[in-house]
Amino acid sequence: MREKKTFGRILKAKRLAANLSQAAVAEHFGYSTPQFISNWERNVSMPPVESFKKIGHLYGISAEELFETALNQKISEITKDMRRKFYGR
Repeated sequence: MREKKTFGRILKAKRLAANLSQAAVAEHFGYSTPQFISNWERNVSMPPVESFKKIGHLYGISAEELFETALNQKISEITKDMRRKFYGR
């Protein structure tokens, strides 16, 4: 079975490909700790949509691809939650 490409996995892969540490990215965005970046990569939280262009530039990926991936992930999560609530599963 193929591993699902989540927003966080894409961010981590692109960060590593750019040879950047979580600490360096956190510093670039003005965060005091790399925990923010770790949370993005583990899908615990998502960066502000307004940051997608800056992330895309830093990681060498289009902001549109980031946006579409994040949007599709959110739609999938909401759909799963609504089905669970509706069908009781």
